[in-house]
Amino acid sequence: MQVAPDFDLSEWSKLQLDDPMSKDWEKAISVFSTRIYSRFIDAADVLVSLDEKKPIKERRFGFAILAIDCAVVETMGDFQEGLERTNDQSRATFAKFLSKSPGFEKHFALARAKQFSSDFRCGILHQAGTGL
Repeated sequence: MQVAPDFDLSEWSKLQLDDPMSKDWEKAISVFSTRIYSRFIDAADVLVSLDEKKPIKERRFGFAILAIDCAVVETMGDFQEGLERTNDQSRATFAKFLSKSPGFEKHFALARAKQFSSDFRCGILHQAGTGL
């Protein structure tokens, strides 16, 4: 099983990450970045690029891009909390990430982040619609 392209689980397991000063943290961060880009960001960038070439009224990939964005936020929140499985914590983790992370916190108070999670994240990822 690969953790990221060209980096499998057995290699990840060998990293010494119990020590915050370990040089393996540089590798772990690089692997994590590769994982996020290869799974999400690269695909979103392609969709944005394709849509930008069209007149605004003909753009169609916003929904898919927002779905990818929601998956990134959830993944980042899970990693930040150290969760391997969310087990009914995903909404709270998602909202916490939005309301506490630089770049998002000025736009998302906790109540607004919870509302966004319910209206958009859950709708997009579970019902393929926002319900709005």
